[in-house]
Amino acid sequence: MFTIVIKLYLRNKLKLILSNKSPVLDVIIVGAGPAGLVTALGLSGFSTRVYEALDKPNKDKLCAGFVPITVFEEFNLPKNLYRHEVSAFRFFRPMGDSVAVEFNYMVGGNVDRTEFAEYLAKLATSQGVELCTGIRVMDFRERDGYVEVVTGEGVEKAKFLVISCGVKDRLPFKVINPFTRDRLGLCIQVDAPSKVDARGENWIFYGEKYSPFGYAWIFPKDKVTSIGLGALISHIKSNLRLYLAKLKEYHEFDLNKARFHPVPLSGPIKNIATRRVLLVGDSAGHVSPITGEGIKYAMFAGREAAKAISMALRGDISVKDVRTVYLKGLSKTVFPDLRIGRMLMRIVERRMLKSSGLFKDREKLRAVAELYASNISHFKAALKYLKAVVS
Repeated sequence: MFTIVIKLYLRNKLKLILSNKSPVLDVIIVGAGPAGLVTALGLSGFSTRVYEALDKPNKDKLCAGFVPITVFEEFNLPKNLYRHEVSAFRFFRPMGDSVAVEFNYMVGGNVDRTEFAEYLAKLATSQGVELCTGIRVMDFRERDGYVEVVTGEGVEKAKFLVISCGVKDRLPFKVINPFTRDRLGLCIQVDAPSKVDARGENWIFYGEKYSPFGYAWIFPKDKVTSIGLGALISHIKSNLRLYLAKLKEYHEFDLNKARFHPVPLSGPIKNIATRRVLLVGDSAGHVSPITGEGIKYAMFAGREAAKAISMALRGDISVKDVRTVYLKGLSKTVFPDLRIGRMLMRIVERRMLKSSGLFKDREKLRAVAELYASNISHFKAALKYLKAVVS
């Protein structure tokens, strides 16, 4: 036993010595999801390495998968990544009746998260980004002039570190405080062979029958359909599997295959960056608190992180200004929706806005559909809702 311990010590010591002689990378990114890969794409002109703990980017990622059409247009993504095009949202009440809000155009679609991430990964690697799969980043330490990054393979150095590995990992919480129960959601979802013809619709289920505080969904993806629900953890009093089982009257699935995943619902967080470390995506709370939409905000945040870091690497700004430039970019592209989303969530939590009232007014329901479509700002969608209330 003593011999084994000595061998492990010497091996790790050798890795540390070799790492001290290794070149300093410009950027290391932790997590090969949309946030990390969009950041990598924006830094493809520099020495950029992405570490992904799994053997595939976003492998079996738990996600409903809706991405607005405006995101596809903004990032010039091919529409064949959509596994189900969406032009309507159908809202269900606990008694089983439903109302469809139709748009006269495609507002977005549902993607397979692994396939979506693999496309971004291929794009990034074709532009010179190094992708290392199956390697977990264990820790990091900020040093004078660089960040020391500890991986399962040894110790690396980089001028900047971007953390986009989500909230299940402990790395983000070396920068920010852990999310409290009133700022963290819990999702449960199961993917099953598609059994219904949704005809261009995504299905949303409101009411305490389906979620203690949140909503449930059935989102088709060609041959597979994602069935799930989310709730604010502070409101969960019983097993979410009991709620999920109630969706069986709409779609067949194996409840035993359901999985859980935490989702930040905090609204904007300001302390998500230090001089050389930036949090992006779920790690930074870049999720709409009212809809749970995260892909859109992760990608916009990744682009802002890349802008700030590339400016520093080119010498256009100092290292100490990276955090300021990053937060300034987020204040224009991500924070407004997160702020309004958090406000709307609080209004719903105080029962000042009840889902039962939505079905009595088509204009109110359409404004809510606009929130889910996410092709206009949360502020504009909220104004449409208030206009419907007044009129």
